Amino acid sequence: MSDSEAEEPERVRWSFLAAGYASLFVLGLCDNARPSLFGGILEGLALGDGAGSLFFAVTSLGVVAGSLGLRGLVRASAPRGLRVALVLCALGLACNALAGGLVSLLAASALFGMALGGLALAQNVLVGQASPPALRRRFLAGLHSVYGLASLLAPLGVAALRTEGTGWRASFLLLAGAPLLLLAATSRLRGRPAPPGPRTPAPLGPTLGVAWVAGFAVVGELLLSTRLPLLFAREGFPPGWGDVALSAFFLCLTASRLALGLRSVRASNARVLATGLAGAATLFALGLWTTPLLLPLAALFLGPLFPTAVDLLAERVPHALESALGLLIACVSVLAGGVHAAVGLASELYGLRTALGAGPLALAAALAVLALVSRSAPPGSRPRSCASPARGRSAG
Repeated sequence: MSDSEAEEPERVRWSFLAAGYASLFVLGLCDNARPSLFGGILEGLALGDGAGSLFFAVTSLGVVAGSLGLRGLVRASAPRGLRVALVLCALGLACNALAGGLVSLLAASALFGMALGGLALAQNVLVGQASPPALRRRFLAGLHSVYGLASLLAPLGVAALRTEGTGWRASFLLLAGAPLLLLAATSRLRGRPAPPGPRTPAPLGPTLGVAWVAGFAVVGELLLSTRLPLLFAREGFPPGWGDVALSAFFLCLTASRLALGLRSVRASNARVLATGLAGAATLFALGLWTTPLLLPLAALFLGPLFPTAVDLLAERVPHALESALGLLIACVSVLAGGVHAAVGLASELYGLRTALGAGPLALAAALAVLALVSRSAPPGSRPRSCASPARGRSAG
């Protein structure tokens, strides 16, 4: 890809948009194949639930390092930061394939997590730089619907590979080819120069408030996307039902994000977040208390949460978006890593279904933090309704 678009702020920079969308597709494909490979990893390396949960927890901590460590590079050139993260992604996946025990598996997971942190930061910055304000929330929703599509295809792809007799090690090696292909495709993409002068730090108050909302929301999403196949297997469902449930989860996730991206929603960002959190917490709890078959439907409410939180952040902190996004991604990852480890230990003590009760609790906590964030917002940063782009009003 090459970038020849003009620099006017109200024009869409299509090459940046394409690079951001493609990178999130690769991220979603690689990251969401891992839950379907998780059972094979536990069996192949003879790990229990507690040790195995570190596979996800250490990845989350790696995301913190990547999102904070690559902020300066992404600010100087988002395309260059993207390419560095793609190299780390390929290396992390290859090292996962070669892991011979828990220590090497966790080292590979940390490297892969650093890549995820860099990719998440670069792609959101690319789409933010590509989008006029009136289209930003819709383009961000479209960006994260690509993640849902990749996440839908990932377990289906793993199931197809398993049918052909491909083991988890070979599957990781095949996945490592995806970031290398995108690296070649974006080799000519150039970023705009960083603004002169000292870096503008992100104000901690507005950033951390939105970050906690996003973090608790992502915890709910990740607990389902990483544990659904294992839960269905342990609840006695026929083989393969877990992969189907995970695909249904990501289908719902994609559909809800596409709906937000394709339609002009007049509700404020805070209202979209409140509705999604309440609906997701309700379905999550019902699925645990009645039947796991309801759990994939929670994705209909989970889908819009993260892109809407990113747009709320861009609305509150418009002049320090790269720095604020780095802090948001770091907070999300710290929360996700801690909850992954806690759920793994609780699963061994009380059972997986009971341990997943952390999901509805996290979503309820996000609602409480959102209420505080909305109440403390200064008048100049109150969310505005998202009217049609033709009327020139800001998204969110």
